[in-house]
Amino acid sequence: MSSFRIIGLMSGTSLDGLDITFCTFSKKSEQNWDFDLHSATTIPYPDHLISQLKEIMHASAWELIKMDHDLAILWAEMVSQFIKKNDIDLSKIDAVASHGQTIFHRPDLGITTQIGNGQAL
Repeated sequence: MSSFRIIGLMSGTSLDGLDITFCTFSKKSEQNWDFDLHSATTIPYPDHLISQLKEIMHASAWELIKMDHDLAILWAEMVSQFIKKNDIDLSKIDAVASHGQTIFHRPDLGITTQIGNGQAL
């Protein structure tokens, strides 16, 4: 049996904040996985960030790139707070998984874009 301890991040179009979970995923068979949810929370976004994210589709390329980076740095700080609050042993985390923040979504055209730079995170 293989198992993986994952911190998961999700930020939806509601812009209410960053959802953070800490889970263990365990492979039971070739096609069967189980998971244990150890802790979860939503850390609210400050009002100024909500305003910026609502307007990001009208930003310049530079502003978009900067927000991509700055959002990832903020998320990293939020994850650090979550880890400390929940007394999670860093050496036992296998990965941090993030969907990113959707800023453009036109499935009818096959276009979707998320920000929250994984490398910076």
